[in-house]
Amino acid sequence: MHTATDKKIDFLNDLEGTSIDSSVYPELERLSRDRNPEIRNRVAQVLDGARGEYTDILLRLLNDRDELVRVNACDSLGGTDSREAINGLEKHIADNSELVRGYVYSSLYDTASMNPTAYKSEVRALLLSAYKNEKSDRAGAVLACSLYALGEADAANKIKSYISSEDCYVRKAAVEQLRAICGDADISCFCKDLQAQYHNESVGFVKDALESLLKDISA
Repeated sequence: MHTATDKKIDFLNDLEGTSIDSSVYPELERLSRDRNPEIRNRVAQVLDGARGEYTDILLRLLNDRDELVRVNACDSLGGTDSREAINGLEKHIADNSELVRGYVYSSLYDTASMNPTAYKSEVRALLLSAYKNEKSDRAGAVLACSLYALGEADAANKIKSYISSEDCYVRKAAVEQLRAICGDADISCFCKDLQAQYHNESVGFVKDALESLLKDISA
């Protein structure tokens, strides 16, 4: 039986990867307030990189009670180049979820890298301030890599410690964010650490991430 939730998911799935125009705004705005977090989460996902009136929906979803909705709202805002996105993301640097904070740092970096003239100095200052207070290694790994790409060479030693962390999720966060910045920053200084960790890595999803990054570096 095709339920009402199934129909909503189908509608959102059909939108993913398309150029979303204003004609579907009323329906997306309504679905972004659905009581089912799965629906709100899919709205956040399909609005990846959306601009204009759709940015307002993502900014509201940043305040959602569901962690995964906030994560995907952060991720989708990273594809926008707007003052509103930076202001909204800044408010969640202190989010109580380390996962959300990691996505906040990554999305702030993405926004700065898209328009460095307008935002690089500001985002760098925001991330440096967050760096002093971040207690989570998982979020800290994303933060350190982002700062390194924005010119903070002193973050390199911290990144190396994250690459070999005892926590597999910290290792994965560091490797994935290094891959995200490798087009903007010289990460050759991490090659020996990455190769050593690849040979020692026992967790499949981390080893896969290491392999992909090492291929990108050598390409």
